[in-house]
Amino acid sequence: MLNDDNFHCGTSVTPVCDCGSDRESAEHFLFHCSKYDEARCVMFDNIKDIWFTSKQKGQCKITESLLLADPQDNIISKRVSRNIKEQLFEYLLASTDRKL
Repeated sequence: MLNDDNFHCGTSVTPVCDCGSDRESAEHFLFHCSKYDEARCVMFDNIKDIWFTSKQKGQCKITESLLLADPQDNIISKRVSRNIKEQLFEYLLASTDRKL
């Protein structure tokens, strides 16, 4: 769990991220934390490669919804969504040593 969640549950003394710049929310962890800049760039590059290789329509805009939600309205295929989720899990588990 992220510090922000742990703080709300009473299992953390602070909601602030270890980087010290903001609350450790999902948005901060996925998009802004300086501790994971390199791993995040790798994940984003891989997702963009997946997007363009699969010939998805439109520009690849990486959002929380794209990373965390199921594909809706058939905007992206289930295969593309699964490949994007694999990149997210790689970021979460291998790159940042987080536990699920």
